[in-house]
Amino acid sequence: RENKWLRYINRGEARMIETELKDRFGYTIDQIAELSGLSVARAIERHYKKDNYSDVLVMCGSGNNGLYGMVTARHLKLMGYDPTIFLVNQYNSSRPDGHTLFTQLKKQVLAFNIPILSSLPSNVTVLTSVHKLIVDAIFGVGYDRTMYDKLPRANRYKYSVNLLRQINKLKTKPKTPIVSIDLPSGWDTNIGNYEGYHINPELL
Repeated sequence: RENKWLRYINRGEARMIETELKDRFGYTIDQIAELSGLSVARAIERHYKKDNYSDVLVMCGSGNNGLYGMVTARHLKLMGYDPTIFLVNQYNSSRPDGHTLFTQLKKQVLAFNIPILSSLPSNVTVLTSVHKLIVDAIFGVGYDRTMYDKLPRANRYKYSVNLLRQINKLKTKPKTPIVSIDLPSGWDTNIGNYEGYHINPELL
């Protein structure tokens, strides 16, 4: 069931805000990523105390949302959490500034001794026994469901989103919360949880 309390902006609104930030105020992708990641980390710090949720898994996609996730992990480390990053894929945007930032962020998180994983266990019970909080930074507001099957190595994306769905369905207590950046992965930015079976995060 879709969480009726979740509020988010659609693709057109997101692009309009990003354009205004860049063109009118001169923000760079680095600044936007830094502010986004910091705001997510602060929200996590406010709602999920590190005494109970210190082990955080940040699942990063290959677009800007993944960059925000990497920044989030770095800030969480500074706040005393123990984050781990799972890279669904390498950054694959056509934007050269994004590639540069991805390289810089990867260097930073490694310098902070934040592990970067290339695979995850398929058993979600095992996964959630290690990681007490999951950050969904796979797809953002730029997600286009019509292009989903055409994405490079799309099976890794489907596998990752399916893991999040399975975590949602776990009956064990306490539940492992999912925090989504910008938009729950798999949702369409204009019509929401259009198929009704995508993930429902606890915090957006």
